[in-house]
Amino acid sequence: MNIRDVVTYVVAMASLRRKPNSRYWIACFTHVNGRRAQRSTKTTDRRLAQKLADEYEAATRARMTEAQVRRVLSDLHKLTSGSTLPSASVRSYLDQWISAKRGTVAESTKTAYEATAREFCEYLGKRAGEALVYIEKSDIAGFRDRVASSRAPAAANGRLKILRIALQQAWRDGVLDENPAGKVPLLKVVRAHVTSRRPFAPKELQSLIRAADGDWKGVILFGVYTGQRLGDIVPTPWGQSRPRRANARVHHAKDAASPGASPREASERMA
Repeated sequence: MNIRDVVTYVVAMASLRRKPNSRYWIACFTHVNGRRAQRSTKTTDRRLAQKLADEYEAATRARMTEAQVRRVLSDLHKLTSGSTLPSASVRSYLDQWISAKRGTVAESTKTAYEATAREFCEYLGKRAGEALVYIEKSDIAGFRDRVASSRAPAAANGRLKILRIALQQAWRDGVLDENPAGKVPLLKVVRAHVTSRRPFAPKELQSLIRAADGDWKGVILFGVYTGQRLGDIVPTPWGQSRPRRANARVHHAKDAASPGASPREASERMA
């Protein structure tokens, strides 16, 4: 390993370092809370990187407002890349990300995305209105643990996976210099606590049918003879059922968003 890749250059308390596997300088400075913080400068120019590190240090020492900090950093970013620094709050970015997913994922998946974004913003409270760049690993881990405190570990892992996808897109968009959710591990799911499913016994089905009222009896029978999901049965129009031919066409919501399905398979399946 080259010693020049790991040596720290100290100027006015702000310093630079560089990882062996990266060509970009990392700015090291003292945060407002007294901790040493590090941010990638996304530049290979040492002079520009040092200037950015000094501005980080000066911003925290002077307790500059967020608007002032972002204006300074935006100017420096423009010097290094030629473009202004992207800026988005946690809530606004997640809303934009979900809107961009419309038409590319199943409705049930979009609903899960919306629930995750809403719950994460509720967990953050007022911080949901702050810039996305301030979200850290501890925020993601805390949210994961909050979900796990009232639901199964699998549910918490599902929320974490969705945040990983969203923040990975933020990294691709240049809003983040890394994905903090990618550093948070999934919770271990104890298999002994996972309940296995079994089909209904004939006597149980008979009891359900006897107890069902109105349309529910038809829905149960439809499920018994076709094996379809409840979410696919309920929206099926009667006109798509053909009792005399003993078949029916059922729209599969999940298949509609599957990139591997043909147009005919995506719109309807013969049950």
